[in-house]
Amino acid sequence: MLVILFLFFSCEKDTSEEDLLAEEADSELEYKEYFIATADGKDFVVENPDLMESEIRYGFQSGIPAIVISAYEQWANIFIYSCFYDGKGVYSTGNDKDVSYAWYDDYKTGEMLFNDPGMGDPGVVEITYADEHVIEGTFKITTYSYDIPGMTVEMEGKFGLLLEKDD
Repeated sequence: MLVILFLFFSCEKDTSEEDLLAEEADSELEYKEYFIATADGKDFVVENPDLMESEIRYGFQSGIPAIVISAYEQWANIFIYSCFYDGKGVYSTGNDKDVSYAWYDDYKTGEMLFNDPGMGDPGVVEITYADEHVIEGTFKITTYSYDIPGMTVEMEGKFGLLLEKDD
């Protein structure tokens, strides 16, 4: 009996701390986030993952899912909120069907421009890839000033972001 126990334990794989760390690293999601755009004719490239995000939020009363995409540069912020999110597909902002919207906040000028329902042409957000961890896509949105008639900022770009879920 003692020999059988000895053989059992001697054949068991010895799991080292290095093996455990390697397994843990393999199980973590490794993804290089990106947000590359132009806004008001300027490059808007965010490289720091702490300055870009995507999240699924649910309407407080309705429970309707919306996708939120945002990125911050030293001089501006781009924010996109589109209702009825359901993964890969084409979504809009600034339409008359729902409360989807976008904004461009220029920190240097203090101007904040919007793409709200009824302000002009709806913006387009296309989600080209989506799973439970990652969202990728493109957008093309014109934002409008409430304060200065005729003032617009064109925003166009692509993104690949880790997807967070609202609790």
